[in-house]
Formats: sequence, structure tokens, C-alpha cells
Amino acid sequence: MTTKIMEKEVSAAVAQRPVEIEPIGVQVNDAGQSWRTVLVRLPEGMISDDLRGPKIWRKVQGSRQHALIKLDHLLILAFDESWMARATVTHATSTEAHLAIERVGSFRVQGQSLWGDGVLEVFWDGSAYGVRRVSDKVRILSEGYTTEAQAADAARRSYPKVVG
Repeated sequence: MTTKIMEKEVSAAVAQRPVEIEPIGVQVNDAGQSWRTVLVRLPEGMISDDLRGPKIWRKVQGSRQHALIKLDHLLILAFDESWMARATVTHATSTEAHLAIERVGSFRVQGQSLWGDGVLEVFWDGSAYGVRRVSDKVRILSEGYTTEAQAADAARRSYPKVVG
């Protein structure tokens, strides 16, 4: 009985995960005569097993500017940059892209996490580093920062100064 309940919970969790990559997350780094190198930033919640499904590329393949083609070399980054994958496109259509996944690995040094002091923390929002409160995860600085160090410095400067 409990396995059926667990299977339903797992199915519900899988159904809630993003299933398609947005074209804005795909950037061509360079285009040579034989293939291109492409950076792909995955939406939040995607896991490496999702890369096995060729249909996750439907929106990308529908965009002339971002569509993947056979032999493209991909560097795929998880939303939070905790892991990465290297892959090559083996077949592409107007709705799908099939990958040969060469390697999946950690992108950060083991045990490394973004800056935090217990009250404020730095987080990655998909395009920049931001600062939010730890207690309720509310962003406190509207500006996005290019590096984690810039965001951590801004967080430290946001505290009131001690006079005296």
C-alpha cells in the first residue's frame, strides 16, 4: 500500500518539474565551420535525467535564432550552477534535439556554497546574483550582480553602520 502512495508522490513531483527549456537560456558561444559551441542554462528544477528527453527542446527548436543543429557541442549548466553536463547534438528536428551526453559532473567545489551570514544570503536568480533574507527568502536588494563577491559586498553594506 505504501509503495503505491510513494509512486503517486513521485509521479506528482515529476509532473511539476519544468519539462521544456526556454530559448532565452541558449547562447551560441562560437560558430565554426563544422559545429557550434553552445551554452545552455537550464530552468530551475531540472535534473540531469531530464536531458535524456528530446522533447524538452521543443521551444528552443521552434526559435530560428536558438535552434540546435546536429554536432552542436553543449555546455549545460543547472539553474543554481551546482552541476554541469557536456553533450553533443546527434539529431535535431523542428521539435526535438537528441543528445549524446558525454559527462555530468559537479560545477562547484565540493562543499562550496554561496555566501550567507545567517541573516542574508546570496542566491542565483538565473541571470544574476541577488541578495535575500534567509528567514523568508524575500529579495532585499533589487539590483542583480555579475559575481557572487559583488552581491556579498552589497549585502554587507546594506547593514546599518555602527557609529561611535
